[in-house]
Amino acid sequence: MRLRNRLPIKPLRILSVLLAIGSTICAQEGSDAEQSIAAWEKSATFFPNEALAGFRELGGDLETGPREARFGYAVALLSAVPSTEGRLNQAERIFRSLADSGDDNFGQGSRFLLGRLAQIYRSPSDPDTAAGHFQGLIDDHPNTRWGQMSLVKLAMVLIYAKPDAGSPEERIAMGKELLEKTTNRDSRRDLNLIIASAHFHYNLDPTGAVGFLIAAEEEGDLDVGTRSDVLIRIGELLVLSGRPKEAIVYYQRFVDDFYGAARRYAVEQKILALESGEETIP
Repeated sequence: MRLRNRLPIKPLRILSVLLAIGSTICAQEGSDAEQSIAAWEKSATFFPNEALAGFRELGGDLETGPREARFGYAVALLSAVPSTEGRLNQAERIFRSLADSGDDNFGQGSRFLLGRLAQIYRSPSDPDTAAGHFQGLIDDHPNTRWGQMSLVKLAMVLIYAKPDAGSPEERIAMGKELLEKTTNRDSRRDLNLIIASAHFHYNLDPTGAVGFLIAAEEEGDLDVGTRSDVLIRIGELLVLSGRPKEAIVYYQRFVDDFYGAARRYAVEQKILALESGEETIP
C-alpha cells in the first residue's frame, strides 16, 4: 500500500479565529453587538459583500472610524470576489493604519494579515516581507493568538518559500526552533505537520518524519481527511523503521476510527500480515 507523496496540512482557520474575536472580544454591548457579530459571521462564511456592508454601517468613516469596523472591513476585502489590486491595496492601507496606531487585537491582527498579504495574496508573493511581519509578531507578542499563528506561517515561508533560507536540513532546523516556541495545541499540531511534510517534499529520509506525525496525532483535532492519512503514514514509517508492533497500533486506530473508509480492508490485511510476521517492510 503506497501513499501519495504530499501529506495534507490542516491550515489554521483564520476566518474562524476572526469570527471568535468579533463575537467574544470585539463586539460592544447593545445593538452594535448584534450587528458586529452578524458582520463577522458573514465574513467567516464567505459572504464578503454582505460583510463589507455590515462593517461599513458599523464604521462610517473607514479612515478614522472604530477599529473593529475598519479591521473587519479590511478582512472582508481579502475574500471579496473578484480579487483586485485596488481591493488589496485598500486592505493593506487599513491594516497598516491599524498596525501603526495600536497593539490591541486589531493592531496585532493587522500585522499578521499584512504578512499574509505578502505571502499569498500578492502576485508575485514576497516571502521576505511576509517573514518580517511574522517574525515581528513572534518577537513582540509570542504568546498571543496572533504570535502563535505567526509561528506556523513563518515556518511555511522559511521551509518552502524563502529562496535563501538554506538547505532542506537547515530549513527543517528552523522549523524545529519555531516549534519550541509554541504554547498552544493548534500551533504545535500544525508545525509538526509542516516539518513532517518537509521530509517528503525534499526527498529526505522519510522515517525522520514519524516523530513529528505522532506528535501531531497526539495533539488532536486533525480534520478527518488529514487524520486518516496521518495514521496510515505513521504506520508505514514505523514499519520502515523496523517497529512493526508500534505500526499495528496506528493501523488499528485507523481501522477502529474509520469504519467506512475505502482503505479499511487494505489496512486490516496489513495488520494481519504484520502480526503473522509475513511483512516487515512495505
